[in-house]
Amino acid sequence: MVSLKVSRSWLLRQLGVSEAELIEALPNVKVEVDENAEEMGLDVTGDRPDLLSRQGILRALKGWLEQEKGAPPLKVGKARAELAVDESVKQVRPFVVAAFARGLRLDGESVAELMQVQEKLVLTHGRHRRKVAIGIHDAAKVKLPFSYKAVKGDYEFVPLGWTKKASITRILKEHDKGREYADCFGKSKVYPLFTDSLGVVSLPPIINSARTAVTMNTTDLLLDVTGTNLEACNVALNILCQDFSDAGARIEAISVDGKDYPETAPREMLLGTDYCNGVLGTKLSDNEIVHALLKQRITASKAKPGVVRCLVPRFRADFLHQIDLVEEVALGYGFNEFELKRPSVYTKGFLSAETLLENSVRDSLAGAGFVEANLTALSSEETVYKSLLESDAIKIRNPVSKDYGILRSHVLPSLLEVLAANTHEPYPQKIFEVGEVVRKAGGEAVTLKSVAAASCHANTGLTEAASILQVLLSSLGKEFKLRKSECNSFMKGRQAQIIVDGKPAGFVAEIHPQVLENFGVSVPCSCFEVDL
Repeated sequence: MVSLKVSRSWLLRQLGVSEAELIEALPNVKVEVDENAEEMGLDVTGDRPDLLSRQGILRALKGWLEQEKGAPPLKVGKARAELAVDESVKQVRPFVVAAFARGLRLDGESVAELMQVQEKLVLTHGRHRRKVAIGIHDAAKVKLPFSYKAVKGDYEFVPLGWTKKASITRILKEHDKGREYADCFGKSKVYPLFTDSLGVVSLPPIINSARTAVTMNTTDLLLDVTGTNLEACNVALNILCQDFSDAGARIEAISVDGKDYPETAPREMLLGTDYCNGVLGTKLSDNEIVHALLKQRITASKAKPGVVRCLVPRFRADFLHQIDLVEEVALGYGFNEFELKRPSVYTKGFLSAETLLENSVRDSLAGAGFVEANLTALSSEETVYKSLLESDAIKIRNPVSKDYGILRSHVLPSLLEVLAANTHEPYPQKIFEVGEVVRKAGGEAVTLKSVAAASCHANTGLTEAASILQVLLSSLGKEFKLRKSECNSFMKGRQAQIIVDGKPAGFVAEIHPQVLENFGVSVPCSCFEVDL
């Protein structure tokens, strides 16, 4: 869910309904009310980027309340400006679309709304600016012609928020937005620039030029959308243009290498009446389905008996199959209108064999005095490095944080992080986790369940860990053997490999003092880990 703020009084004024009617209508357009205050806290599902603005929510509500029906109009003026795309950007960020929105009247509230829409769109639809990024500029401050090209890191301009020129390399290292989004470029040695005849307009997806900043005196906007997927860029531009058009702006296309954007032609889809009724368990007629779709701002008409022709607006990014149209019919028909029925087939749920095994492991270790930790399968390269465990961990290409940059291949390093965070607590400390690990096998990532336990106190040793291991595996009806091993993570001569059913299944050992020091733990620690 994506959270956003919308003025309640603005919505009420635009719709002309009561507060109670507004609160009742919002869930019917897939918007949940998190906080009913003057600045309403609303939650929107991530598959509806067109609802991430007050204009988008208003548009949907007008359809549900039948104040307007079908796809909203979007008139786009003929392109008078051209944008030339250089081949050099193909290797770094290949796609760009753009348009003008003219005749706006901005105030503090509308500027804040503009910033919110931009932020929410690039966060969700844009995948943190990797897939799509948006630039919004004061059109009065740019001068034709436009170009989109790639340059080297020593290229200089004044970024938004700064007052002096800086190289792109410096911006990526020192500017807040540069540090946050520099990894969008990967290992590229060139960077995309949107320019006009006066210089830089923006460095997508990082920062705009200070020269083109939007103020409350701005009446005409230049919108640029760049990314790695052309259709996703066009959807984002359509959302912005539809919002501005609904707010009274005139939209003017920009020609990108001879093609005008935004592309506004709706996508045609067909929906079978029998298919729709079969999924929903209803007996809706063709006309009833058309009526429901019109309420959802989808232009619909009867193509032939049993088939409905649907024209889906280009600002809708969530249509892949006719099942998506069925969902719109259900929303337009109203979930409260569906008849409650008892299930025709009675089923009884039960725990899987895997879950029963995991619960048995938990019971055994809890009975031995160990406390369970619930940790994530995501870990950091630093944690694995400190543990000295040999690991062919799977790296995440675009982690949210360096603390979650890999999929762990062992549970033990995660337990060591827990011990490191609790050195101020009294000893002994005995912890375990039954959790997921991910390992490479035959060129594929395989997810397994593993249990690890660690006992940390002055008198612990290999004997204690091996005893707990024996009790655990015996309770599971598993026979095992120990084989001599050599691992830098553990003390020499105080470690062993666990063999179950003739195959290596884990280890039992005393942790090497160097590893404990790496984690800031000053008390001896014994451990074991075994795959389930």
